[in-house]
Amino acid sequence: MSTLPFTLPTCDRPAAIRLEVYSPANGRLHGSLDAVVYACAEHAVEAVSAIEAAGLTAYRWSAPGVDINRGCGYAHVFAPGTPLSTAGGAR
Repeated sequence: MSTLPFTLPTCDRPAAIRLEVYSPANGRLHGSLDAVVYACAEHAVEAVSAIEAAGLTAYRWSAPGVDINRGCGYAHVFAPGTPLSTAGGAR
């Protein structure tokens, strides 16, 4: 997994939200889906703020009735070995 260019809040609680993390590409702020991160309800705003402060876009993913089944602070970065970029996308 690549290193995130921001620090996520973390705790022992189950995640309440899933955030897709996009870097800009092709003239769009959400041009490249680079990671998915999870946060509890208490840390959701802090997670979005950290993502946006790194020049990335956070999109809250939701699907009614779907159990997130991850802990607060868990992250999955796509394209292992490729760091997230704020200058044109990671891929």
